[in-house]
Amino acid sequence: QAKQDLNAQYEAGKQQFINQYVNGQASANTSNAKSTQAQSLLNQGFQDAIGAFNEAMRGSNKSSKNTTAAQAGFTEGQLAYKAVQQVTGGQTTADSNSDGYYQKAFSAAQDALSAFTKNPDTKKSADTSNPNAGDSAYTAAYTAAIYQLTANYNRGVQQYLSGKNLPGDATSSFAAGYNDALNGFQSVLNGSGTPDTNAYGYITSGANQGKIAGQSALSGYNAGMIGNTATTNDSVQNDANLGT
Repeated sequence: QAKQDLNAQYEAGKQQFINQYVNGQASANTSNAKSTQAQSLLNQGFQDAIGAFNEAMRGSNKSSKNTTAAQAGFTEGQLAYKAVQQVTGGQTTADSNSDGYYQKAFSAAQDALSAFTKNPDTKKSADTSNPNAGDSAYTAAYTAAIYQLTANYNRGVQQYLSGKNLPGDATSSFAAGYNDALNGFQSVLNGSGTPDTNAYGYITSGANQGKIAGQSALSGYNAGMIGNTATTNDSVQNDANLGT
């Protein structure tokens, strides 16, 4: 009976996670546990669920633990991560899914997308002025979305810098990176040397990368014009130097 009672405390911790972590409860409420051991097990159930939730939010395929609490946390984390992937991939309307973790993550990812659209170099965590900044489930989804958007953006920058066209199915963050790099590159060729700000007044990291590539291309072009075809460590400069 004692063992069953202790197992029940672990399960209670798991259930607190399922019901309350999504509502902002950051740690287990052990006030009704009748012993130190019971408190410890209740807390362990809650923490195992959080750990697995966070693993799923990092894109893991399975939890590192196989307890009931870990599996519950991982399941909710997968739903939340799915929402993040949907928003960062361009989906604008949430699925008709009543799961609280999915809905919260979809909303958090939309907020992250809004911040990222204004400034691709925005910080990775929700601003302290955000009313949900103290909600761990929300902030996990927000941060996961920013990291995914940043990865998309950087791929877009590299797409332009490698001389490739913008794909027709590019996400908004990929396209932003591509166009920002284009903006920076052209700022050198048109003589201003300063990339245009985006619609929200920021000169972005992608624009600065494009600017650097533009400067290399211009240096190579100018060297080629005077007959200097010496190879450098800069592939962009070399291509421009050789007229490729």
